[in-house]
Amino acid sequence: MDKEKHDARLRFAFASFLSANALRFTPERSHILNVALSFRRAFSALELLEACQDDDSMRVSRATVFNSLPLLERAGIIRRIAFDRTVSYEVIRQKLQLRARQHLVCTECGKVRRLQTPLLSAWVGSQTYRDFFPSPESALLTVQGICGKCRRNKQKNHKKIT
Repeated sequence: MDKEKHDARLRFAFASFLSANALRFTPERSHILNVALSFRRAFSALELLEACQDDDSMRVSRATVFNSLPLLERAGIIRRIAFDRTVSYEVIRQKLQLRARQHLVCTECGKVRRLQTPLLSAWVGSQTYRDFFPSPESALLTVQGICGKCRRNKQKNHKKIT
């Protein structure tokens, strides 16, 4: 399925979710959804706000962006990923296949690097999950450590002190 058709289905799903919950599908919410769909990676709420404000076609307030994120999450359009210091969101592109992702999180600066892990997908797919019927939809492995940039800065600062 090409991207335009999939994005149109997500827009329709969000509009249907809002109407089912007696909420309006406002132009601002539509704009926030379009900007969120333009991200090809995980994004923070502030990144979404900046992207909405960079686009001059519509003015969207900070409160509208932050209030729309839980709605998008409950509608099944985005997924919330919480780490120790940061919260990220990602658009759910495919639900049919098991998605296994690995996140490398720097404990110093909070930078998150996302990787697809086919071996993790294969392992999770081979396990028996009696509590999840019919099968799990996603798996997330978080590896925490210090990124190369922060490690080099620490070594530089340590050499200056000694």
